[in-house]
Amino acid sequence: MNNISNIRTYVKAYSKSLNYLFMRAIGRNFNTIEKAAMRSETLCNKHEIKTTFPFYWEKQLERIKTSSQSETHKIIDMCFHRKYFVLDPVTVYWLKDAVLIDGSVYSNGQRRELRSITNRKNIGLKASSPVIHMQNASLSSTSAGATWWGHWIRDEIPMQLLATEYAPLIKFNRSPHSDEKYYYDAFSLNNPICVGTGYFDELVIIDEHAQNPLKTKRYHDLRKRLEHIQGSADKIFLMRGNSGSKRILENENEIRILLENNGFICIDISSTTGKQLINICRGAEIVISVEGSHISPLLYLLKTYASIIILNPPRRIGANISNVCAFFGISSSIFICEQSEKSSDGFYINPGELIQFISEVISFSQKNKHTLDIFLGDIFNIKC
Repeated sequence: MNNISNIRTYVKAYSKSLNYLFMRAIGRNFNTIEKAAMRSETLCNKHEIKTTFPFYWEKQLERIKTSSQSETHKIIDMCFHRKYFVLDPVTVYWLKDAVLIDGSVYSNGQRRELRSITNRKNIGLKASSPVIHMQNASLSSTSAGATWWGHWIRDEIPMQLLATEYAPLIKFNRSPHSDEKYYYDAFSLNNPICVGTGYFDELVIIDEHAQNPLKTKRYHDLRKRLEHIQGSADKIFLMRGNSGSKRILENENEIRILLENNGFICIDISSTTGKQLINICRGAEIVISVEGSHISPLLYLLKTYASIIILNPPRRIGANISNVCAFFGISSSIFICEQSEKSSDGFYINPGELIQFISEVISFSQKNKHTLDIFLGDIFNIKC
C-alpha cells in the first residue's frame, strides 16, 4: 500500500513540474505566488522606523575600498548614514495541490526555488526519498537558509516559529549546516519533517523578508529559551580561522595574544562545535570577530545590551550583522581594518588602535542602552 502511495506522489510531482517546464518552454509566463495561492493573509504591513547607528570611527571610513558589489560612497551611505529601517510585510500563502521535487515547490504555475545558490545550475527533476504525502504542511526551507548559515539561524529559524502555528513543518532534503542540530536542541525546536519528493493537499508558505515587529518578538522568544544556560566567558575573541569565504587577518595571532592579555577568551570557530560555542558565549558582554555569518548565533547568546565589534576588511564592508543587532537588543560597532600590501584578500589590525576602539565601544554601549530601549519599544508598539 505504501509503494502505491509513493508511486502516486511521484506521478503528481513529475506531472506538475513537467507541466510548469512545458508552459515556460512555449512562452507562458509563470505565476507569482500571489496569483498561485488560493488564499493569503498579510500579518504585518510595511513600516519605517528610525535607524540605530553602529559605533564607528569617521577617520576609518577612508580605508573602505570599492568592491565588485558596490561603490565606496554607496557602502558608506548604507552602513553608516542611513536614516530609516524598512520593516517589510509578512504574508502567509496557502497553496493547493503543491508538490516538492528536487529542491523546488510547484503549484498552479508557480515554482519556488529552495536549493542553495551554489547547487542549482538548472532546474532539477530528480525524484528522491523520503517520499511523503501530507494533507497539510508548512514549508520551513528557504534558498537563503540553504546557502548561508547566517540566514538559516537569523531568518529561517525565527520563520519556523511562525510556520509551526499553521501546520506541521517540512523541509526539503538537503545537506544540513554542521551545527543545525545543536541549535534545534538548544531552542527546544523540533527538526522539520524531511521531504525528498512530496505532495501536499495544502501547503503553507510564509514570505518574510528582512525585519518586522513580529519577527523581532520571535528573536526575543528564542533568546529567552537560552537564558538558563550560564556561559563561561564575558569577553570573547571569535577567530574565523579558515571557515567560510576567504578573509585573511594577517596578524591574527598577534591580536589573539593582545586580547588574551586583556582578559578575552579566544575561540577558533573552525574547531568549535555549536554546543561548545553556546556553553562558552551565553551571557557574554562583548565579542570581537571578523565579519561573517559565523557571528549570527551570538545574537541569541549575548547578554542584553552587550556589544559586538565587527572587524571589517576594507574590501568587504557589510551591514548584515550590524544592522540587525539592535533588533536583538545588542549594540554593534564596525572597526575597519587596514588593507594588506601582500594580498587583496589580506588585511591587518593596528593593535594600539584596536585597544582604544574597544575602550570607546564599552563606553558607547553603556550610553546606548536607552537608545536600544526606545528602538525596541517603538517596534513592539507597531500594531500588526
